[in-house]
Amino acid sequence: MEHRNWDYWAAELEEALVSMCWHQPDLYLAETLRQIDPQVHFIQRHCQCLLEAVELCYCELNACDWHTVLCCLAEQGLLREVGEDKQLLDRIFRNPGHGSLFQFYINTLKAIAEQRGTDRAKSLVFFTGGKAELKWNHDKRSESAPACIGAGRIRGHSYAVRGWVSKDGSLLSLKFYPEG
Repeated sequence: MEHRNWDYWAAELEEALVSMCWHQPDLYLAETLRQIDPQVHFIQRHCQCLLEAVELCYCELNACDWHTVLCCLAEQGLLREVGEDKQLLDRIFRNPGHGSLFQFYINTLKAIAEQRGTDRAKSLVFFTGGKAELKWNHDKRSESAPACIGAGRIRGHSYAVRGWVSKDGSLLSLKFYPEG
């Protein structure tokens, strides 16, 4: 089943990112706020409010525990925005996020926001591409040997890559050989 509307997935990414900032503001908050504008990149009002409260608590008190953030939200009159029954806050607080995916969360939210501004129906592709790095083959001993050699990962699979060039140096063809 193909989901073309990435706003469907953005909610989970937002909550994971906010939770990471809430639990470890010293690692994630400043970089998140440097790259993300919650008013632009977040589609959920409660995530916008919560990130603002986490930022305020961290900057003013250097503390972002559950009760401090809850008091901050209450003092600002934002408890209704984040769910007065606290179940929504609890769900976000318990969402661990993954530090190794931090930059992926940021980049994905930025791409989704950009897509919202252009063409919502167009698919965003994150997992079907790949990349390879080629270097000149200095051990080339025959005309049929590749001029360039290297390795790459495409769609999560590793490949050995070979490239042949024409006399003028333009790339003629690439061949991918599965590794492993």
